[in-house]
Amino acid sequence: MKPFLKVMLIVVISIISTLSISAQDDTPKFQANVYLKANASQIDGDELSGFRKPGVAAGIGTNYLINESWFLSIKLGYTLIGSKGVIDEVYNYEIPLHYLEMPIEIGYQYKNMRITTGLAPSYLLQTGTIILYGQEDSNNIFAQGYKSQDWKATVGFEYLFSNDISGSINFNKSIINIRTKDAGQTNRYLSFGLAYHF
Repeated sequence: MKPFLKVMLIVVISIISTLSISAQDDTPKFQANVYLKANASQIDGDELSGFRKPGVAAGIGTNYLINESWFLSIKLGYTLIGSKGVIDEVYNYEIPLHYLEMPIEIGYQYKNMRITTGLAPSYLLQTGTIILYGQEDSNNIFAQGYKSQDWKATVGFEYLFSNDISGSINFNKSIINIRTKDAGQTNRYLSFGLAYHF
């Protein structure tokens, strides 16, 4: 198993362990959550613009409460991002990228509001079917040369509707190239989500 995936497996075990800890403690230091998000993404450097590629994200996470205001957050989940666009009436394509993602963030809470920032290492599970000229083309050059790992900077805002439910918006941007040959191509996307905390 690749080292990157081993780390993610350890994170999964750690998050699951916190579920029992938070359930047994009246004032837990750890708080677990599950989340579901909608993504709007683009690939910078592919000569297209606009967050036109829709996607989803889902996973589990845990927060470690440093004090009443500050906390550390770590999540593990699946996310679908990529690029989609039309250059002219004939030429159009869609590139779906499927990632296993592990955001690690530090956050500050004031009343019902939270702000977070951090890094999100990601492992590319699959480059999906490329849509080129309206036809599926998995062998096209656009589907080739993507790196197995991506590192993203992330910043977010979260609002707690109650102790159990929150809504969030995140901005995410790659800090490394996502392709081996085309310099300057990076992922950029917005996420809009809901989370259940327990």
